Amino acid sequence: MNSRSCAQTVYLRNWGTGWMTLDSRTVGTTLVDIEATVGGTLSRFVSGAAGPGEVRVRVRCTNPTPAGRFFASGDMLNLQYGTP
Repeated sequence: MNSRSCAQTVYLRNWGTGWMTLDSRTVGTTLVDIEATVGGTLSRFVSGAAGPGEVRVRVRCTNPTPAGRFFASGDMLNLQYGTP
């Protein structure tokens, strides 16, 4: 949730090619659920060749108008992996 509207982009780290955009939209002062689907093998998005690894997600929110400061916050992140 944000103190005012901003341009938000959600990225997922692809360990072979770098950051990829999952979702990009203008968000406002209300809560927003975002659902995105990516294809490929799990190893593209989990670091390490074997054993425990890490998944990285980046959320960036910018306000293009120079009207002062604002805050953006999120209280839950849920990632799910499934096979087709």
